Amino acid sequence: MKPPSSVREVQKLAGRIVALSRFLSKAAERGLPFFKTLRGAGKFSWTPECQSAFEELKQYLQSPPALISPAPGSELLLYLAASPVAVSAALFQETKSGQKPVYFVSEALQGAKKRYIEMETLAYALVMALRKLKHYFQAHKVTVPSQYPLGESQVLADFVAEWTLAFASEPEPVEQPWVMYSDGSWSHKGASVAAVLTSPGGLPICYAARLQFDTTNNAAEYDAILLGLKKAKALGVRRLLIRTDSKLVAGHVDKSFEAKEEGMKRYLEAIRSMEKCFADITVQHLPRGQNEEADALAKSAAYGGPHSPGIFFEVLYAPNVPAEGLDVLAIDQAELGEDPVDWRTPFVKYFKSGWFPEDEAEAKCLQLRAAKYKIVSGQLYRSGVLQPLLRCISFAEGEEMAKEIHQGLCGAHQATRTVASKVFRQGVYWPTVLKVCVEQVKKCESCQRHGRSQTAPQYELQPIAPIWPFARWGLDIIGPFPVVRNGYKFAIVAIQYFSRWIEAEPLKAITSAAVQKFVWKNFVCRFGVPKKFITDNGKQFNSSKFKELCEGLNLEIRFTSVAHPQSNGAAERANGKILEALKKRLKGAAKGKWPDEMLSVL
Repeated sequence: MKPPSSVREVQKLAGRIVALSRFLSKAAERGLPFFKTLRGAGKFSWTPECQSAFEELKQYLQSPPALISPAPGSELLLYLAASPVAVSAALFQETKSGQKPVYFVSEALQGAKKRYIEMETLAYALVMALRKLKHYFQAHKVTVPSQYPLGESQVLADFVAEWTLAFASEPEPVEQPWVMYSDGSWSHKGASVAAVLTSPGGLPICYAARLQFDTTNNAAEYDAILLGLKKAKALGVRRLLIRTDSKLVAGHVDKSFEAKEEGMKRYLEAIRSMEKCFADITVQHLPRGQNEEADALAKSAAYGGPHSPGIFFEVLYAPNVPAEGLDVLAIDQAELGEDPVDWRTPFVKYFKSGWFPEDEAEAKCLQLRAAKYKIVSGQLYRSGVLQPLLRCISFAEGEEMAKEIHQGLCGAHQATRTVASKVFRQGVYWPTVLKVCVEQVKKCESCQRHGRSQTAPQYELQPIAPIWPFARWGLDIIGPFPVVRNGYKFAIVAIQYFSRWIEAEPLKAITSAAVQKFVWKNFVCRFGVPKKFITDNGKQFNSSKFKELCEGLNLEIRFTSVAHPQSNGAAERANGKILEALKKRLKGAAKGKWPDEMLSVL
């Protein structure tokens, strides 16, 4: 094999390395000199570094490792390695004749990933392996041999460079605790709690909750601490320092005060039970002036917001510690029907005591409707023929859920039926799901400002049905957008005519090379070679290089009529939907964040 003599030959070599990456240890690091050559402005430059890497690659390919297929249910070993420019992982199986390789994966580091410290780089290597080898992790037990906390691995034959621990003789550093600032707010506007968890590295994570039940100021302070403890447990925190401006609560927890009220005793018991989930918990009292962030966050939650995207907000409809007799009272109300607002009351009474309305028609209607419901562990569920059990919730809870799905932290301001389908996928139900979703869309300010107004009269469409999935794609370019730090200014959009699946990716420039890369990575490598492309007459689509790629793949290109974008209507509508969703998502935020929101929009 001769060294490449042109950019085209380097591209072929890089493509072969990518195709053989699962058989090559450290494939990304071996091919990095070739990838650097392709980053030039169209000029071919074969450096001594490229020649050295080329010779090493040929030497390695003369005796490549033989991969094996792991036995079902066997235990596998995952070795990790990281360098300043790439991360790699190798999956091995222990056999009678030694450890045999199963799969190699690697990735070149780009952008901010190059600035990771050693520990972060190794952690990212594990994340990369989990993503690419997900099917192996699901079918096998995988062990990661490590001496460095996730870290330095002694690897097999030519996989990872030797690591030397500079501080191996020193004792392991003591784990630094997380710090939690908590506060509860109680006023005539309502009650709310807030907790700010700060990692040892100084990264804050903010949580807030509005309390939709009667409470007191001291109980709200306890609820704030319990909220933070639950979130810290979910994050896997082991050591925690709690700082609160409530002297009473701090005294109860550190045992300097005695809890005498029954309500405070129950809250204290709940905190004691949560302490078992941590290795160490310390409570400190601090003046209110030093707890400004949690105090402001709690007041904002009490007044209903608005909240920044970085705050995790929720609504609590019941206290963390139920009051004495609360469960009995709820049962009595359900049996006696004292809550006329809750639509679940008639069904609960019917299942528990055989109750019927006095009106014969209403009684018959209730009996027919009750066939679709059942009581499981004290909860009312709706059953269906082809769907799982859906937990029945109240109208107030349903409105909050629809609002969060539509315009919450992960909301994409989608249409009514899409929001309703996401509600059902959460496993909940209430009778007016579609009506509530329609009202939420109508009340959303972003949707009303940036939504598309329908002025054309509606008429029956006569679409041309595609033959099979992924056979026909529509391509188009949208932009220019505000230039971001990475230089992205445009976006390429593709829509699949059979299922309306959309693929989109930001671009720095509209070039034929960028379009070819998008087609190869997003179509050929993921869904196979399509049958037909429908595009406009842009130079990037009508170039000789793009046509050569399509001819080599036996792929047909259909160009739309000049100045008639309706010929590729599916792609144009996808462009409009993406632009509309980006406007809604970026309302009040920096416009340069549009590439980060692209995935959420899709």
